[in-house]
Amino acid sequence: MQRLLSPNEAKFWLLDAVAPMNSIVVVERRRGDGPPPRVMPGEGPAPRVMAGEDPRPRVMAGEGLAPRVMAGEGLAPRVMAGEGRPSTTVGAAGSEAMDGRDKPGHDTGTDKSGYDTGRDKSGHDTGRDKPGHDTGGRGPAQDTDAPTRFTLPTIRRDAQGRPRWASSDTPGVLRHETTASPDDWLPTAAALLGTRVGTEGHPPWHAVLQHHPAGTTLILAVNHALTDWRTSLHVAHAFLAGEHPGPIAPPCEELLPPAQYGDAEADTLLDAWWSARAGARWQALGHERLTAILPRATPTRFARHVLTEAETRRLADRCEEEGVSLNGALAIALRDTMQVATVAHAVDMERFIRPAPPAGPGLAVAHVFTPLAEGPFWDAARDNRAALFEQIRAGAAGDALLALPRLLMGGTPDYQPATMTITGAPTVGTRAEADPDTTMQLVLSAARGGGGILILSYRGPCLQLIAGTPEGTHDIPLPEIVARLRDACA
Repeated sequence: MQRLLSPNEAKFWLLDAVAPMNSIVVVERRRGDGPPPRVMPGEGPAPRVMAGEDPRPRVMAGEGLAPRVMAGEGLAPRVMAGEGRPSTTVGAAGSEAMDGRDKPGHDTGTDKSGYDTGRDKSGHDTGRDKPGHDTGGRGPAQDTDAPTRFTLPTIRRDAQGRPRWASSDTPGVLRHETTASPDDWLPTAAALLGTRVGTEGHPPWHAVLQHHPAGTTLILAVNHALTDWRTSLHVAHAFLAGEHPGPIAPPCEELLPPAQYGDAEADTLLDAWWSARAGARWQALGHERLTAILPRATPTRFARHVLTEAETRRLADRCEEEGVSLNGALAIALRDTMQVATVAHAVDMERFIRPAPPAGPGLAVAHVFTPLAEGPFWDAARDNRAALFEQIRAGAAGDALLALPRLLMGGTPDYQPATMTITGAPTVGTRAEADPDTTMQLVLSAARGGGGILILSYRGPCLQLIAGTPEGTHDIPLPEIVARLRDACA
């Protein structure tokens, strides 16, 4: 086994312990793409390929907390041509002996590059594990004419019950299915939110490759503790290419500069997280106490709306004219249609890390709550963006990562449920430019943050909104939200 999960990774693992907590990566490609990769001799366990079997059990949906894009930034990317489509709705288918400090390789005192030198502050080798090393082994793959090195690590408990990254000895699962339309991906993606992956005794990943008249759609389930929005997309494209996705990134909590934390005890809390004392405290508290601070798990039902290309461009142009982000405009549309007073924005923490970690799996996301000011639409949207950046400058994003360390050290964690979370990656356009055959890519998450979720993505040049509503609550009024955006742009 390798390093302990970081506080943020452990939060998603605890959510997964209650009900599956997955990131579902969806990549749609035009007809003409090559076949999926095939495992070659000596490359590890082959995936379980299931033909004709329905992978859609009744599920407890996973959480929507992990994009790596700074909410409130950017407008429409350069994207490929496509058509707007009407709204659709989908229901949920249902310690090992250590030296007393199990802190992973990053040394905040001496390593100016931002990565661990393997030495303590005196310059002596500490023998600590280095999280930048590959934890995955050589494992599952699919059918192709070339060898593949795709593999992902899994999570196992140590003797104290704490989660650690480890190599997976279980094959992944690949299923092929033929569908009549490229729009048939959402029910399968929603169902895969309830499929256990990435933990001991379960496949490290579960993939469905849909074949339809327009091309193919990959729907890949990975454990949310392993990836956020950006890294999920990287992993999915490595899967399609039959390549190793790279080593798991070091804990973002250890790589963030001190200025990203507002809490004066942040460094002490993070240092303590890796200690033997924290392990003993974890063991004493048990899972029930640890998960009690997190929102309860409920199934999620989804609705989808794709704006037309003209509507998308009009909204982007108006946002640019007003000096407003797309996320800010959506936040005020939520205010006006749902009467919510605050929203949670997913914040990409990698942008604050220098040098940036290499491409690969990893989790670097936090959530920042912003009030929704009263007043005219565009004025309020500008206020929301300003409030978001003010919160980040004050350290709110970094402090959001400290709930579990505080609990382990005997403090009272500050974990605020979100009435609505805005997530997604409207600024991710580089893949579309580099790979014109990719017409859609997104990461589906479920409403496990305490309220609903609104996921932003693009279908060709058209803005695509996906609303996730927790069971037992009123539907998120997606048509009304879109209508409010139209009115604001009129």
